Amino acid sequence: MLQYAACHSTIDDYVILECCTCLRFYHGQCVGVSPTEFEKLSSDTKMSWIFPECRSKKPCSDNSNTPVRPSTPTSSAHTDANVTSRRGTQGTSKQAAIIGSVAAQSDCSDSCVSRVELRTFMQEELRGFIKECIREIKEDLNSELKAFRNEFGSIKDSINFISVSFDKLNTEITTCKSNIETILKEK
Repeated sequence: MLQYAACHSTIDDYVILECCTCLRFYHGQCVGVSPTEFEKLSSDTKMSWIFPECRSKKPCSDNSNTPVRPSTPTSSAHTDANVTSRRGTQGTSKQAAIIGSVAAQSDCSDSCVSRVELRTFMQEELRGFIKECIREIKEDLNSELKAFRNEFGSIKDSINFISVSFDKLNTEITTCKSNIETILKEK
């Protein structure tokens, strides 16, 4: 029986993962890999598996050859190509993260992107997206403001016309009243 690095137990289990970095054995349950998930892993994935702590200690390498997906997908097929959706409880999200890191490890060798680099890239993309949104909102507001100013100008002209007309009518009414009073006095 083996003593596992994470739990230090000597559980006799067939779900054993060996870290290819530190060469220590890990019990599947301790790293969140169920027996059914373990069965689904390919032998290459099992052979190249890295314990998450060892992965974070691994020095970053050059990632200049890492392909980057365009910010706007060209077709609907590409929209879901790099999206992984996971469902389940909190415990299974840890398992999904471990499986994801195991699968990612089998696909990339020394050119993997670190979390810090990914976070930086995502922050830059979000900043660009936010700036673009703000620019579009400003353009929309400016065009709406122009339309509002035009409408407001025509309303202002109408009010001025009504005011001038009111003044004329008021003057005419005052004149008519005085004429009526004069006629009534003469009788």
